Amino acid sequence: MQPASKLSSLTFLKLGFLEFALALVSVPMMALLPQHLSSVSTLSLSAVGVLLFIVRWIDACIDPWLGSTIVKFAQRNYRLSLGAMIALFLVAGMALYLIWGAPISLMREGSSVVNWVIWFVLLLALYLSTTTITLMFLDWNIRLSSAEWFQSRLVGAREGLGVIGLLIGSAFSGYFTAVTWTVVFVTAAALGLFWLSQQTHGLDTALSKPVSKLESFNQPYHVSSWSVFFDPFFRRWLMLYFVNGLASSVSATLIVLYLQDVLLATETEQGMLLALYFLVGLISIPAWIKITAVWGWPRAWRASSLGVVVFFAPALFLGPGDIDGFALVCVMSGIFVGADFVIPGAWLASHLSSQPSRTCNQGTYLGWWQFLKKGNLALSAGLMLPLLSTLGYEPGVPQPGVSALPLVYVVIPIGLKMTSALMLSARYFQDQRNESGHHPI
Repeated sequence: MQPASKLSSLTFLKLGFLEFALALVSVPMMALLPQHLSSVSTLSLSAVGVLLFIVRWIDACIDPWLGSTIVKFAQRNYRLSLGAMIALFLVAGMALYLIWGAPISLMREGSSVVNWVIWFVLLLALYLSTTTITLMFLDWNIRLSSAEWFQSRLVGAREGLGVIGLLIGSAFSGYFTAVTWTVVFVTAAALGLFWLSQQTHGLDTALSKPVSKLESFNQPYHVSSWSVFFDPFFRRWLMLYFVNGLASSVSATLIVLYLQDVLLATETEQGMLLALYFLVGLISIPAWIKITAVWGWPRAWRASSLGVVVFFAPALFLGPGDIDGFALVCVMSGIFVGADFVIPGAWLASHLSSQPSRTCNQGTYLGWWQFLKKGNLALSAGLMLPLLSTLGYEPGVPQPGVSALPLVYVVIPIGLKMTSALMLSARYFQDQRNESGHHPI
């Protein structure tokens, strides 16, 4: 691998640019689909809810299998992997256009059952194609180098581009047509694949080293989707990621309700506050990369968790009209949340890259990681919304003082963040050092 000084920031941005395309399409997939499906199809709101639940659950549950089979097959060599991603992007682009475009209006003439099945097939094609691309892309990134400095910079660039994709997709979603979504998505994907191929070819990486370096892909063997749990580090990392990720998922699930019913913020103010939060997190990524290089993964992640606890807590005491106060909360907590964009993925990538090829099926690890990431979002909605209902909260009804909504929105994530900080203080994580050591960034 080339020395750090010879790898520019532009190199890492090109290697991670594919994340921009994937993040861009996640906006219509996650945030806009319920309203869109309800308005352009004959399906009832309950039928739309069941449809999205089934598709997303299948998408989450299939991740470990995808990681251990499709990803392993596609990554047998560099050209096969690239060709598979091109084909999958074409499938995703076609599905995106059909879901968002005018041809769907023809389905209004069919029966509800037929319409439901057509929507199910299109949505499943979009979700599974983008999921498979994500797993292949992450696996590719991990194989580039096991060096901690390299993975930190690559994950930082990748996650930063992902945040930019989310911001652009959210800001322009009201102006994008089916054609616009598809053209922007396919163009970004084409650029990402070209740059990924170009930059990888220029690096002295595992993908361009002798076949012996890719021993696990040239000697047939069977690896169970459950075999990764024999890795003690991964078991602990997965539990840590679950606790930390659930805190973020709870906040993401409830933040719009909090802004609407506690702060009584307008739609414009809500958008500005969300953008501010993500922008600060994005800006803080380079700082966390440097902090990680000096402190190591556990200490840096623990510091970020404690920082979120301190600066997010004041949100419990805000009320109607406290927009400036919450903006300050967004800035201060966003600085520390920036670590969540970098550390979990880079730490896991560094661990996997350092494992012997015959004992490490990286795709399976990545599949379980993605499963947990999606499962946290489903779990937070499935637990927090019924809890709020039990506590007497009704959407659209202002929440004065320290009531049910601010309590759940603030206290539960803080408790989870404190738990993750405590877990990171355990001797096991403190003793974890990347085999390649620290490298100046």
